[in-house]
Amino acid sequence: MPLSPALSRFLEQYTLRHPVHATALGIRLHDHELPDWSREAREDELDEFEALTVAIDDEHDAASDPNALRADAALIDAVHARASMDARQLAFESGFFADRNPALWIREALTGLHVIARERRGSDTDDMASLAMRLHDVPRFLEALPITVTGSIPTVWRDAARQALAEALRIETSLITPWLRTHAAPKDTESWLREAAATAMTAFREAGDWVEQAPVIDEAPALGAEAYEALLRSMHLIAEPLDALRTRVLQEDDTRWLEGASLPDSAAELAQVPWPLPWLRSALDDAALGSDASNGLALEVPLMGTGATGLGVLAARDTHVTLDALPGTHALDAWRAHAGPHEWRPLLTTMAALDLRLHCDALDSEDAIERLQAEGGPLADRSRATAVVVELSMQPGRALAAWHGGHLLDQLHGLASARHGAVLSAAGFAPYVFQWGAIPVPLIARLLLAVP
Repeated sequence: MPLSPALSRFLEQYTLRHPVHATALGIRLHDHELPDWSREAREDELDEFEALTVAIDDEHDAASDPNALRADAALIDAVHARASMDARQLAFESGFFADRNPALWIREALTGLHVIARERRGSDTDDMASLAMRLHDVPRFLEALPITVTGSIPTVWRDAARQALAEALRIETSLITPWLRTHAAPKDTESWLREAAATAMTAFREAGDWVEQAPVIDEAPALGAEAYEALLRSMHLIAEPLDALRTRVLQEDDTRWLEGASLPDSAAELAQVPWPLPWLRSALDDAALGSDASNGLALEVPLMGTGATGLGVLAARDTHVTLDALPGTHALDAWRAHAGPHEWRPLLTTMAALDLRLHCDALDSEDAIERLQAEGGPLADRSRATAVVVELSMQPGRALAAWHGGHLLDQLHGLASARHGAVLSAAGFAPYVFQWGAIPVPLIARLLLAVP
């Protein structure tokens, strides 16, 4: 659906400031560049939020009545836009993400390259030009890294940066050569692309030298309870108090732990879980995980109803799930939790509990790793359990939001089935859930519960 003038301005600002996400959304205007994560640029973005908020408020009331929201899709988009700005502002002011974690920088640059390589929406020539220009932009993007990350780096994040850099230094063989093999390119253009790759790898090596020299601190990174709760409210629209969430998730985790539930031994079986978070899949470094098991439930736009909102449609397309993603993107984590085999839900409960305790209680990383190893199966391997804990430290709130959203969808599924007069399948329930597109699950609940 067309966006209002104010919401169009929001989307223009979002895609300009977050070009990697823009590519994933199918908006190709900024394929040639990476974001600017310097403090100056992010301070400018905060100023932009003020002007955008005024414009959105002038055009769209901050409606709390779900019936009013149901009657005007633009109001839903306005809620979505405000949540996005709130979450990005919190991320900047927390000093926790780009200000402390070099691994996020390397991953952003890598994702920026991979998302172009896998999205074949233009001609071979256009796609090659976009990929080459984004490769050439890597030095500009990374030059702000040592200026921005000025404090000591948690050891676990330094190690994660090393792993990302090792992948970055393989792009010639892992990305460029395979891409050229499947795309028509004149020899001179191929040379241009390889030169661009060499330029990018030089910048990655220099970033690696800086990472090795940067001071480290051997403590688990924690966002803190106040910021964690604010993140749940802003990004995921979870209104439930943190203390209540803590009680519920820890009680559920303790209960299933006492019941002795454990994982299967096969990583191949784990690969079939429809809701695996990307960092769990990458942690289980196994050939069986080569296919993205979540894509089958990624909910393409045709599944959505005619009332799908503009931002909701876009959020459903994004595969680059970070704190900068449109908030509705995270609804797909909750859907996979709800629609997946029930026997896999206990693992998500454990990860949600660890997510909360790592960031709110400063749980020691070693204790969290041992807790995951006790799950058995593939996570009994220390390196795999460690990788999951590191990712939980880097994406606060994501696992808890997936757990919370999965429970909300369970309840909504029961209500929808009762209204329908028969138990709905997941395929039958999905059009109810995503009739507005991918929007935060608590907002979906408010809208669905407003139905007579």
